Amino acid sequence: MKTCLAAALALALPAVPALAEIATVEVTATYAGEAPIPEGAILAVELRDVSKADAPSVTLSLQMLTVAGMPVTIALPYEDTLIDDRMTYAVAARLLSGDTVVARTTTSNMVLTRDAGDSVEIALEPMQTRQTTTPEPIPASVTWNAFEVGGRMLIVDTPPTLTVTEDGTVSVFAGCNQFTGQAEMTEGGFVVSQPMAGTRKACPPPVMELEAVVIEALGNTAGYVLNGDLLTLVNAYGVPTIRFSRAED
Repeated sequence: MKTCLAAALALALPAVPALAEIATVEVTATYAGEAPIPEGAILAVELRDVSKADAPSVTLSLQMLTVAGMPVTIALPYEDTLIDDRMTYAVAARLLSGDTVVARTTTSNMVLTRDAGDSVEIALEPMQTRQTTTPEPIPASVTWNAFEVGGRMLIVDTPPTLTVTEDGTVSVFAGCNQFTGQAEMTEGGFVVSQPMAGTRKACPPPVMELEAVVIEALGNTAGYVLNGDLLTLVNAYGVPTIRFSRAED
């Protein structure tokens, strides 16, 4: 009888979920700027789920620390139960002086899945959100590859592209349809007339959703910052809407 009662109680009790274990990603951060790191600067390092190209990334872990210099190595903790081998994860970082982002990562730094390991080296590039002199014009007929939209790094096989001709004609391709429009460019201003003309092909939903995000970001753009091979489109408040790198010739 006791044996039967114990068995019945065991069946009635709910299963206890396995406790998550804390693992870490080793992140070594370097600073590519020539100017010294501001006193009291804070380095914010994130582990992000970047699996969906048509949706904002999800932050799984955030570590913040005051830094006086770089390189610096930190152990970024995360719960191992949050990681799915089918998904894609990346490390991103920002260097903050007060509320101002003075540097940030501009490339994808994959970790944990898809043949990536649990350690990564990242480089923070200095930001340039305001022009102090007459800005250099966007080079005509150069192809630019998007690597960030709305603050989210893009992990796609074929990145959206942008070209601007000398007369301000803008051409955009985000994986399905070709869009054209006219941009007004004056001393750092970059305003694309809406709506843009485009073809009407139907493509898989993820491609169409990314295309819509890119076109919406262009509609929110009011200016640009050109820094070598990096082109940043910004809104009226100087916040980046889309970031591009110059395509190889």
